[in-house]
Amino acid sequence: MASGALTTAQTTTQNRLQVFAGAFKGYMGVMPLVTAALAPLLTFLKAIPTYESQRTTLATLSGILGFLTLAWLFYVRRTIALGSLVRGFRFLINMIPFLLIVGTVASFIGYFQILGVSTGTALELAAKNQWTYVEKDKASEFKTGSDVLRHWDDRPIPYSASMQLLYLAIFLSAECAFVLMALREYINDTRHVSELEWMFGKQDAEALTKMQESVQARLQREAASNLRAPPEKKAL
Repeated sequence: MASGALTTAQTTTQNRLQVFAGAFKGYMGVMPLVTAALAPLLTFLKAIPTYESQRTTLATLSGILGFLTLAWLFYVRRTIALGSLVRGFRFLINMIPFLLIVGTVASFIGYFQILGVSTGTALELAAKNQWTYVEKDKASEFKTGSDVLRHWDDRPIPYSASMQLLYLAIFLSAECAFVLMALREYINDTRHVSELEWMFGKQDAEALTKMQESVQARLQREAASNLRAPPEKKAL
């Protein structure tokens, strides 16, 4: 009786894990692409304030670098897959997404701090040089940071490089975090590892060695099977 109850509990737990895993994997699978596409879109929608003269450049760079980062992380997936089973490297892989999330928040805060300093410096330069801007056929003085962001045009932007780097870091850090977490799920799918095995199974160098030996044996069996298979007859 107790054995039957235990089996039922295990089956229920496994079903819950499968439902959770399916939903989470689907979410993680699409989020890296969504994040890469959102960066230029949010830039054009003015979700984050920036100098209008830099907006097109930032939108272009954030989109290109986002997709390049996604492609590069997928390119080195073998290193990440093998490292996820090595004790010291596994801890690093587990911590990197969290550190990237912290980096996203830090970049966001740092960007707004430098943006405030930049617009303040720009207002001082405008007052010193008596610069004005034209709006609705009327010359106006720079009085607020909003005026600077909208009408600074091709004048030199204070702290321009720092602002652009921090702006890009906001999106690229989030993109890398999503991609690394999605890659972990992709690796588990490739290994055909269940959620139960992944959470409670043995994950060390010995398990890695056994898995590599199993893969090599399967490849050798497939190669031998292909050599024994008779050649296909060509249709006349």
